[in-house]
Amino acid sequence: MGSAAVMVDMKDMDVCEEHGKAIQFYCEDHTKLCCSTCTFTHRKCDNVDEIKSISFKNEPEFQAIKHALIKMESEAASMIADCEKSRGELNESIANISDEGDKIKDSIVELFEEAQQKMFTEINQFKAEVSMQLDKKLTAVTKIKEQKNQILPMYSAILQHGTPEQKYIFCKKT
Repeated sequence: MGSAAVMVDMKDMDVCEEHGKAIQFYCEDHTKLCCSTCTFTHRKCDNVDEIKSISFKNEPEFQAIKHALIKMESEAASMIADCEKSRGELNESIANISDEGDKIKDSIVELFEEAQQKMFTEINQFKAEVSMQLDKKLTAVTKIKEQKNQILPMYSAILQHGTPEQKYIFCKKT
């Protein structure tokens, strides 16, 4: 026996962005979730269904989304590890370049002072650029992971306790 459906707070995912009303229909012709006002625009469409009547058909899609979210979490963790590894390799490379610079300085003091100043400027620019790229990538991956961490509990709640309409709406929105 299934448990009784419980309303889950979908944080306005179940509200029409255009009209601010509850989403109750789905237009297959335009792949659009619709409220009662939207259905006036779609009244000539061939495939407009009440979500309540079609939401039971999407169980495999719910599972696919769950697997995709889990995979996304794994990929995000891998990308974060790659970013951290790249940062360490960058710092190690810069340390090696600095050591080489000191060896050259011992051999050719006058030329080295000019070359060293230019080299460290370019290295710092390179480090700043690469660090900025890594920071952007890390920020993006972290944001995706945080979004996934916000969505996954809601998804689990919807999957376990949500109405078929909520499941259908969540599936289409994600």
